[in-house]
Amino acid sequence: MRTLAVFLFLTTLVTAEPRTWTSADGRTIKAELVSVKDGKITLRRSDNQTFILDKATLSANDSDFIDKWKGRPLRPITISTKIEMVQLDQKNTSWKTDYGSYAKDALFMRGLSVMAKTIDDGANPDVIIKFAFTGIDQETKSMVIYDCGMAPFQVLRGDGYSDIFFSEVQTNSDTNYSALGERYRDGIKPNGWAVFLEQDGKEIYATASTTETLNAVRIIIKNDSLEFKPYVRIKDRKKD
Repeated sequence: MRTLAVFLFLTTLVTAEPRTWTSADGRTIKAELVSVKDGKITLRRSDNQTFILDKATLSANDSDFIDKWKGRPLRPITISTKIEMVQLDQKNTSWKTDYGSYAKDALFMRGLSVMAKTIDDGANPDVIIKFAFTGIDQETKSMVIYDCGMAPFQVLRGDGYSDIFFSEVQTNSDTNYSALGERYRDGIKPNGWAVFLEQDGKEIYATASTTETLNAVRIIIKNDSLEFKPYVRIKDRKKD
């Protein structure tokens, strides 16, 4: 397993558009909405001067805009990703495994662990994650996507937010971690992954096990119009 930590700074790419704000007595200011807290809003003008106003003093149109506002687009982001293997017991629960031997009748899943956090205060934490597991087709020797999905995700301050997204369950009789990690599946040998984060329909981050994998996945998506289906959590998938 390996961990990839990448710092992405999008300040100049996703700066929120300023708008004209109007007070109840008709005064106006053109500025970007920075944060909303306890009935007060913080605005930043183009000269970087900030203003704190009471929401109650603004026009009905401004008040409606604030109520619908979810936060600025994310700016500085830290992403950590790694492949994990999880063993499932017969009670339909799961736990992380370590190097060693396993029961021959155990079920295993190959999963992609993703952790994301931001230092951006007041930003909208809600994003959509899209992920793809890649492999080499042993017949054509070409890269293919053998599993993919999409799900709600968050990028939070502090300790961040993490989740694990698994490919399909596979029964295994191998007795060590290394053999499991290299198992062939339907003529495909797993070899990588790619992750995309989207916010408000726009891509804000993309990474993969290698640059070559990311480029190849983008080509597959473009040529095949790949559909990222809603991800089904383990507890729901095992009821099928």
